[in-house]
Order: sequence, then structure tokens, then C-alpha cells
Amino acid sequence: MRVKRISKSEFYKQPIYNHKFLNTNLVLTSPTSGIIKKNKEGYIEFQIKNLESTQKVFLGFKGSRYAQKPIVNLKNSTGFIKIIPPELSKEVYLIIDGNVVLEFLIQ
Repeated sequence: MRVKRISKSEFYKQPIYNHKFLNTNLVLTSPTSGIIKKNKEGYIEFQIKNLESTQKVFLGFKGSRYAQKPIVNLKNSTGFIKIIPPELSKEVYLIIDGNVVLEFLIQ
């Protein structure tokens, strides 16, 4: 299988996938960019396909000492995850079952 080449700019705008995420059947469906924007209510949101109700989901923020428990809703094996990030935080880490699996920038 041949993979399409992408520009350096596109490469740097992708989420950072940890090998622990790549070794699961989880699929990030949203956001597709590694740069997340807050919605009008101040939330950042993620959608992860194949997330199970038994999996523990947390979000870590650069500069925060402790990870935070987000709102997680499951519908048809897709996890809808949302949280209001700390005011000055510019980086977020998605943690599933104790492992950092994805990293994003917050804009």
C-alpha cells in the first residue's frame, strides 16, 4: 500500500498519535487537526470510535498538575468527550487507561 505524501505544514498540523493508540482498535474521528479550537461555550471536544464503557478517559493539560475527568457520552461505540480546558492551557493530552495516547494544541 502506498501512502500519499503530505506537505510539511500538513504534517505539523496533525494530532500526535502515541504508539499505544496505534496498537488499539480506537479511531480518532474528530478533530482531524492537531490544533483544537474551543467552541462558543469554551469546550474542546473529541470523538473516538470503538471506545468501551470500561475504559478510563482523562485529559491532561500542560501546566496542570493533575489530569481531569471529562464528560464522556457513548453512542454506538463512539465516545463523545468534552471538557473546558484551563484558561491559559495550550496543550492537551488524551489519556486512556493510564496511557497518553494523543496530543493536541489548543488555540
